[in-house]
Amino acid sequence: MNLLVYTLQANIYALIILSIIFVNFRKRADLTNASNRFFLIMLKVVMAILILDSIGISLYGLAGQPIHFLLILLTLIYYLLNPLPSLFWMAYVHYTIHRSEKRLKKLVAVALLPVYLNSILSIASIFTGWLFYFGADNVYQRGPLFVMVPICCYFYIFLSFVMILWNRNRIRQRDLLPLLFFALPPFLAGVIQALIYGLAITWPALTISLLTIYIFIQSRTMNTDHLTGLYNRREFDYYLEDWMNWHSKKKQLAGFMLDLDRFKEINDNFGHNAGDRALINMSEILRKSFRNTDFIARIGGDEFVVVLEVDDQKDSMGFWSG
Repeated sequence: MNLLVYTLQANIYALIILSIIFVNFRKRADLTNASNRFFLIMLKVVMAILILDSIGISLYGLAGQPIHFLLILLTLIYYLLNPLPSLFWMAYVHYTIHRSEKRLKKLVAVALLPVYLNSILSIASIFTGWLFYFGADNVYQRGPLFVMVPICCYFYIFLSFVMILWNRNRIRQRDLLPLLFFALPPFLAGVIQALIYGLAITWPALTISLLTIYIFIQSRTMNTDHLTGLYNRREFDYYLEDWMNWHSKKKQLAGFMLDLDRFKEINDNFGHNAGDRALINMSEILRKSFRNTDFIARIGGDEFVVVLEVDDQKDSMGFWSG
C-alpha cells in the first residue's frame, strides 16, 4: 500500500482520538487554569495540522492550477503551525513546574525566536522552495532547508525534557514519568521518518503523547483542586447533576458547608504559604473525618462542602453529631 495511504489512515485515527479528548476536556476542564488552557491549545493545533495534512495528501497529484495554489496555501498554513504544539508543550511544562504566568511570559519572549524563523522560511518558500515546493504534477517535495522545521519543533521538546529533569524535585512523583514520556513518541517517529522517506507519522505520534498526558494528568487535574487534591467547584456541580438524574429516589443527599474562621488573618499575618498550609490541613481533616464514598470538595477560597448519601434527615444529623 502507498505510504501516503498509511499516513492518511494514521491521521484519521489520530483525529478521532483527539476529537474525543477535546469534547470531553472542553466540557469539564477549568479553563481559568493556565495548564488546562495550554493543553486545550495543543489539542486544537494538532487537530488543525492533521486536517490540513490529510486534505493536502488527498489533493496530491491532481491536475490544475487552482489545485496548485490550494496546495501551496494549505502547506504554508501547515508549516506555520508546525512549531506551535511543542511551543505550548514547553509552556505547559514550565507552568506545571513554576505555577507563574508572569515568569512564563519572560521565557516565551525569548523562546519565540524559532517560531519567527520558521514563519519567515515558510512564507519565503512560496517563492524560493526552501522548505517545500510543488512540481508541475502537483506532488509535494521537501526543500533543501526542510531540516529547519523539525529542528525548530524538537528544540522546544528537548528544552522541555531538560526542564523536567532539572526540576524533577518540584514535580509530583506521579506526574514525572508521563511528562518525561511525552518526548518519546515524536522522537521515535522522527527517526522512522528519517529512515523511510514519504512516511509522515509525527502528528499521530504526538497524539499518543497527548493521550498519555490526558489519561495520567489532565483527567485528574481537571476535576480536582490543585492545592488540596479535593474535588473542585465544577466537579461538585457535575456530581449534583449526575445524582439527580441517575440515583435512586430511596436515598437522600445531606450536605455540609464549612469555611475556615479568620482565614484572612492567617494570610495577612503569616503569608499565603501559611494560608495554603491551613487549607491543606483542613482537607486532610475532612478526608479522615468522612467515608471514602462521601463527596468532599473545595468550592471557594476557604469554603468546603461535604455531600453524603443518607436514608433520611435523622440519619444525616446523627452522622454529623457523631
